[in-house]
Amino acid sequence: MSKQWYVVHTYSGHENKVKGNLERKITTLGMQEKIGQVVIPMENVAEVKEGKRITTARKFFPGYVLVEMELEDQTWEVIRNLPGVSGFIGAGNKPVPLKPGEFDMIKERMEDKGDKPRPKLKFQKGDTVKDVEGRNIDLVGTIEEIDEEKGRIKIGISILGRTVSTDVDILQVERV
Repeated sequence: MSKQWYVVHTYSGHENKVKGNLERKITTLGMQEKIGQVVIPMENVAEVKEGKRITTARKFFPGYVLVEMELEDQTWEVIRNLPGVSGFIGAGNKPVPLKPGEFDMIKERMEDKGDKPRPKLKFQKGDTVKDVEGRNIDLVGTIEEIDEEKGRIKIGISILGRTVSTDVDILQVERV
């Protein structure tokens, strides 16, 4: 039987504890052949705090831990009975593995590509924001579009009675 990736549901905020407990249990019980990697899906996000750009790691599936394992009664029991675990993702009591390629997409999102970290999104369309860095510094406008992939937003700024749209970096604006 080959290992597949399964999603374990944890109590909110217990992901690290579950991962640590599971890794100790695997070693103690000698289950390295049946249970492989234990992963908490995280990504680097950029945000502005106190006027400075910082990069932090953020869980993008909070409350979930991914486990590579052979699904057997013994492995299922070990994980299911860990403190902080509320169960597996699946139909009824039977855990369902991730589909081929799903873990690869998660892994790709987790890998630091060395370029720009993904901006932490704290705005939505229609919010009123102020440009704090760019060429339109201190001008107030309304968010018209958000491009999460590029980390850019389009804001409509009223100048001389006309609304002018301008494209800015998400990190150079703040909510008014």
